[in-house]
Amino acid sequence: MDIEYRKDIDGLRALAIIPVIFFHMHLSAFSGGFIGVDVFFAISGFLITSIIIKKMNTSTFSFKDFYARRFRRLAPAALIIYLTTLLTFFFIYPPPYYQSVSKAALSSLTFVSNIYFWKQGGYFSSDLSLNPFLHTWSLSIEEQYYLAFPLFMLITLTLFREKLAQLLIFIIVSLFSIYLAIHYTPSYRSFAAFYLLPPRFYELCIGGIAAIYIHYYPQSRYRSLPYLKEVGMALIAIPIFAFNSNTKFPSYNALFPVIGASLIMFSSNERSVVNLLLKSKLLTFIGIISYSLYLWHWPIIVFSNWIYSTNAWPKTLLILSATFIFSWLSYKYIETPFRKKEIISNTQFKKIFIPAFAAVALLSTGGIIYGNAFYSDPTGAVVAKYEKAIHPEIRRDCTDRTRNTGKLHICSLKIPYGSNPSKKIFVWGDSHGSAAMTGFSELASKYKIDFANTTGCPPIIDIRRNDWRQSCVRVNNMVFHYILKNHYDLIILFGAFDNYLDWGVIESNKSNFYRNPSKSEIDFSAAANSTFEKLTTNNTKFLIMAQPPRFNRRVPDQYIHNAMLGIPYDGETISRKEYDKQLSPFYEAIGKRWGAHILSLENYFCDKETCVSIKKGQILFKDNHHISNFMALQMVNLITPAVEKVISIQRK
Repeated sequence: MDIEYRKDIDGLRALAIIPVIFFHMHLSAFSGGFIGVDVFFAISGFLITSIIIKKMNTSTFSFKDFYARRFRRLAPAALIIYLTTLLTFFFIYPPPYYQSVSKAALSSLTFVSNIYFWKQGGYFSSDLSLNPFLHTWSLSIEEQYYLAFPLFMLITLTLFREKLAQLLIFIIVSLFSIYLAIHYTPSYRSFAAFYLLPPRFYELCIGGIAAIYIHYYPQSRYRSLPYLKEVGMALIAIPIFAFNSNTKFPSYNALFPVIGASLIMFSSNERSVVNLLLKSKLLTFIGIISYSLYLWHWPIIVFSNWIYSTNAWPKTLLILSATFIFSWLSYKYIETPFRKKEIISNTQFKKIFIPAFAAVALLSTGGIIYGNAFYSDPTGAVVAKYEKAIHPEIRRDCTDRTRNTGKLHICSLKIPYGSNPSKKIFVWGDSHGSAAMTGFSELASKYKIDFANTTGCPPIIDIRRNDWRQSCVRVNNMVFHYILKNHYDLIILFGAFDNYLDWGVIESNKSNFYRNPSKSEIDFSAAANSTFEKLTTNNTKFLIMAQPPRFNRRVPDQYIHNAMLGIPYDGETISRKEYDKQLSPFYEAIGKRWGAHILSLENYFCDKETCVSIKKGQILFKDNHHISNFMALQMVNLITPAVEKVISIQRK
């Protein structure tokens, strides 16, 4: 007993997949195209709930049959694409990248890629954009949902016979899930709300609520209310163009596309303009192949971005053409026959599935253990240079400790045996301070060096981030009070000051704006002056490290990319004028009064015309603005005379 086929839902699938593809292709108009995934969640919740409640209420539901049908629906196309992707990237990716690809493939094969990527970092980060299996996080969420939801439905329908009680259970569970999504979004420490099922469950549940209501009240007058589909379409369309990677998500913002999709599926208005659009041949065709489109589009985009770095329109056309061709072939020759027992019997299915599953498992496991270095980097020279550049700084484990624990943690560099320094230096910074610590280890025999570095938080009191909930004010106040009490001989402040000001992401406690560079500069100037005044009043000497140049691309990644493709690479560069422009808001905010406290290495990075990221064959950056350990050592050697000069001046 299957539910009735609805063409409009296939049209809705098309409206989900198109913005996802365009978003992943970096078409700027579709800055919120990622919400297409949330539309898919609502559709899955609606359809799966419709199937299960109908069969459970007629005592025809079979767990075995349900899982078998899901397996036939999802596994064949996925396995073919996983195999193709693993084999393709074996020949073009460097060993560290291929190992990550293999880990992602294995996690996807076992339905936990969302957990794997949750542990790796944010969905929008450039690190993960190189992984052709990144998009499988949402498939793992759905697969986990398929595994758990039938049991949830069985318990709900068994314990609560009343129709309204069943709806109420879904509403309560949805509200709890929404609470989790809001509470954990955004968070620099964890992307749990984005990647994990519990904070996403409400998106599937809301589709389920629509399905339950329709099951019990199919002729309800509410379903024929005018403009339900139009409102639903607006709730989907507006976020596609209004949201972006800075939008708090999923949080409550995912409610817009989810409710929008649910309203469209809930409505029975056949005369709606939206209904006619969704039932059009083009949209229903795209919707029918949407699963294959979702599987193919991201590996094709990652492959093309790796081979062709430019974003010209022929590349866009090539990506779209390849995606649709492969998806149509996949749908016709893999999805369709494998769904039908009359074409491929259960016995035949097992004979094909088991070897395919084993091949993906063996390839991905081999990629994790052995990698592809014997093919892509036989001597290991390329990887060695790359890993030297990105190698974590010493005491990286100490970064963010105060924020993560909620208690003040002051860390110290190890004093070499036989040394007994009498002078004390405190390094206070964000991730730029953390990146510098390897260099400061060279001074540990001369000075006792303590430090506290908190990612994303400039070392200035009473300044908070307006784009992430990072507890900057609380953490910095704890650190600052410790500094004032302990009378250090010198405080050195490190921060990505140019980034914060250029992006407009910092504000005072009393402000309330979002990403406004001019307002950020005003608030930062006041807070910096207050911080420096208090240090001066406390007779605490301090130096401020100006931010190094910020480049457009990640230097080590671009190095290893070019090395794999045999393309010469001299590093990223920007003009001296561009670097001066980056520094300008910081210098203006600090003002002339504190200018003498600023340490800058601009003459090391730049000549009169150009600023470089590789010098004498050494990579100076971990990414596009954090210095490498090599550069950290150079930096400390360069600033040591200034440090010694300040410390040598006797405290008043």
